[in-house]
Amino acid sequence: MASASKLTLAFINKRPEAAARILASLPAADAAAFVNSLPTRYAVKVCLSLSANNTASIIQLMESTAATAAIRDMEFAAASAVLRQLAPPVRAAYLADLPQRQQHEFEASLAFAPDTAGAKMTTFIATLTKSDSVQSALSLLKDDPQRHSELVYVLDSERKFVGAVRLLTLLQHPPKTALAELLDDSCVPLSPHASLEQIAKLDAWHDFSQLPVVSRRGEVIGTLFRKTFSQSEVINTLSVDANAIAGPLLFTMAECMRGLLDLLIPPRPEHHELGESNER
Repeated sequence: MASASKLTLAFINKRPEAAARILASLPAADAAAFVNSLPTRYAVKVCLSLSANNTASIIQLMESTAATAAIRDMEFAAASAVLRQLAPPVRAAYLADLPQRQQHEFEASLAFAPDTAGAKMTTFIATLTKSDSVQSALSLLKDDPQRHSELVYVLDSERKFVGAVRLLTLLQHPPKTALAELLDDSCVPLSPHASLEQIAKLDAWHDFSQLPVVSRRGEVIGTLFRKTFSQSEVINTLSVDANAIAGPLLFTMAECMRGLLDLLIPPRPEHHELGESNER
């Protein structure tokens, strides 16, 4: 099939939901041929607006290279949901073509029931020990290929979770500060077997955009992002009054800007201009 026109790509970019509705009305083979003609980022955009079941029916009829590229570039939770809809032999073939780290991440997710934290977690996590420094934590977050994490999870000598440090906090402290001095122990750890319905009711989601997923032994095995919850699952339980979040949001933005300025602009030494001394 010929490549999609610029007009088609512009429509998908501006109206992915409308494009998805059109695709859903087509026979799967025709929809697959069309998506196959799209550059990967447009294919991903329209697939993310389809249900996991519809996307799976399209993906499995696409050329292998294009299908694997789409799975690779999708948001983790969406790609995991699509893979669950595929027949095991087809799923195994796609997983085998993915980078090893990503393959292991999907395999870890697929080992849990679909309505649990383990199924939605990502294993791309930033972990350090209490003795590590702010500088090490900032470097770790900078090197994160996904650039989604806003927390560094801190572990003890036995690699067990003891707390978290926010990116905002890191930006506000000197580079050599030990993470042990900045720990936030209100970051609630989750069991990978906990249901999404239960997890969504946690008050911690009002303060954190992600929470650690830990094993029975207390080891961090992944992280669950609030944004991975879909409209059909638990989003309604997360709604809060707009006035209740406006104040904290503005405060966080202001504090973040101050921290960034302190980080990027070195302080200037204080001095008095001639004629401005307070000494008499």
